[in-house]
Amino acid sequence: MFVKKLSIIGFIGISLCLFYGCEGPEGPAGIAGQDGVDGVDGVDGIDLTGLSPAGTYFSLAVNNNAGDMQFGSFVNYLSFDTMNTGVFSTVPQIVSVKTETPPEIDGISATGEWSGSGTTVTLERIEDYEKYDGISPVGVTSVSVSSMYDETYIYFKLSWSDADESDEKDKLAYDGSSDSWSKSGNEDRFYFMFPITGYSGTDFADGNGCAAFCHYDESSANGKGYMFTEFSDQLVDTWQWKASRANPVGYIHDKHLIYQDVAAFDASADKPKSFSGRKGDQGLDTYVENKIQSDGFPLYMHAKDPDASAGYPSFVWDMVPFDTSASFSDAATIPGVFLRYPTGSGSDVVAYGKHNGSGWLVEVRRARNTGNGDDHQFVSE
Repeated sequence: MFVKKLSIIGFIGISLCLFYGCEGPEGPAGIAGQDGVDGVDGVDGIDLTGLSPAGTYFSLAVNNNAGDMQFGSFVNYLSFDTMNTGVFSTVPQIVSVKTETPPEIDGISATGEWSGSGTTVTLERIEDYEKYDGISPVGVTSVSVSSMYDETYIYFKLSWSDADESDEKDKLAYDGSSDSWSKSGNEDRFYFMFPITGYSGTDFADGNGCAAFCHYDESSANGKGYMFTEFSDQLVDTWQWKASRANPVGYIHDKHLIYQDVAAFDASADKPKSFSGRKGDQGLDTYVENKIQSDGFPLYMHAKDPDASAGYPSFVWDMVPFDTSASFSDAATIPGVFLRYPTGSGSDVVAYGKHNGSGWLVEVRRARNTGNGDDHQFVSE
């Protein structure tokens, strides 16, 4: 009887681990990363009752990763309650209206849930230097944007046409003939960029928006493009909705752009990924990458592998270290990313999108004032 009770207890414990995900044995410590960059102080202690947020310039882009092409609008303006007549007529302007009925963030625009029909923003091809040379642009050329706010949150709704639902980022596949792994597949995405500090003028990044952050070091042998702000006092809030790496857990990948001192790097050297000014906000982000290592093996596999060919989404509690002795069948696949729930400032922006066969509809919510220095605050002036 005692043995049976222990067996039942053990079964329950195993079941709970499989359902909720139990912490495994601690692995070896990794290499210490570089020191982060101090953020600016957040905006605390402000009573938002009855106050409209201050208008702001921002940038917007949409990636159609079935066509591997990014289109965007460098400079737009977000106003509140009424149009800002001081903004040039050539700048797309989205008016955020106050609401008493917050939308449900579920990727469905229910009747009466959103005010107005939204503003259509025309997008142009964003050059990525030689990456797209010689290929025809295949991208999203317009997006409808709506916004509302209440005393606590700001909301956005975006919708765009895209016949292909791309939501399997970097899927890993086994080639039995060569005994090797390769990755393929990408994801649909959209980006917001809001100024935080260093933009005291009326026009975001001197009228260039995100174009001011796309830098290319032509003297570099590696030919990589990087993004970072131009001056040390500048900081930019970036929201990245990712169909594969964020959407299934209901969040946006919340990041920010910092300044990088180009002169501090050897122009002829192959600059590391850390040279990019794109940094994640404090806390965990929404995913863990499953990269192919220098020995040719993936870093992780699904708990049901080999040959589970697990689909997307897969989560960190499905993830185990890759077994190099495991035998995989030809064309077996492993997820290229494993999802998790973000924490800290990385969990500020809630979002969820659905693809209806012809395009995406994504709904977004974020607190007007997060109190975090790596965020733009939607508060009154």
